[in-house]
Amino acid sequence: MYKHYLFDEMMYEDALTLGRYQFLDKYDKDSEEFFDQVQAKKIRAIVRQSKKDKEKNVSKVSDWLIEMEEDAGQLTREEWIAKHGSYRKEIWDQIHGETKGQFEMDIDWWGKDRIERNE
Repeated sequence: MYKHYLFDEMMYEDALTLGRYQFLDKYDKDSEEFFDQVQAKKIRAIVRQSKKDKEKNVSKVSDWLIEMEEDAGQLTREEWIAKHGSYRKEIWDQIHGETKGQFEMDIDWWGKDRIERNE
């Protein structure tokens, strides 16, 4: 059974904080595998945290864009700019441009349908 010693904790902390050569000079060349294991664990933790942060940021941006698009459908252009700023006003314009284009397309379709019926 493996016993946990204070020396192990000190060695672990040194493996986290010292560079490879400093660590091996302080302990010995036989400790290289231990150093590599600690560093690998540290790198995995950094990568895991980086992925979580990235997912969190993507989620925040996505929520922010959804909110702006929803507000564009409910607020006037001036109200929307007051809330979200003029640097993103193309989002409001895009939402209203798409809606306007869809509405006009529906009118055109019905207009053609009526013309075809009248002829």
